[in-house]
Amino acid sequence: MIQRCDIVRETRSWVGTRYRHQGRVKGVGVDCIGLVGGVALTVGVPNAADWFADRDMHNYARTPDRALLLRACARFFDPVPLPTARDGDVLLFALQGQPRHFAILVDEHRQRIVHAYALLAARRVVEQGLPIALATTLGAYRFKGVAE
Repeated sequence: MIQRCDIVRETRSWVGTRYRHQGRVKGVGVDCIGLVGGVALTVGVPNAADWFADRDMHNYARTPDRALLLRACARFFDPVPLPTARDGDVLLFALQGQPRHFAILVDEHRQRIVHAYALLAARRVVEQGLPIALATTLGAYRFKGVAE
């Protein structure tokens, strides 16, 4: 069984990796989809290899397709009620009213996330409190195989 502390530790080890659209490599370049998939693969989430093999998780636009993201969430994660999201869970955010961005919750009490932040000021994986720009959280998801 995968432990939440292992997800948080692995997620934080990606901090500082440069942002790169469709990137998948820690320390080299990653986007939000690549971060979630890379963490899942490293900690041994059972279906993580499928995430990387899924053709929809490659060659996507900078503005992701709403249906694609929601299908990916349904296929690769277990939904959890947002108020019960815990460390190691994946959050899906709306930007400009559409589902567009993933982050991993690393401190549920202080509401801290790690995400691949594409804005010019950061352009890398960062840990931060929930920024106002990401305040519209659409859903919370748990990697399959994670201990309660």
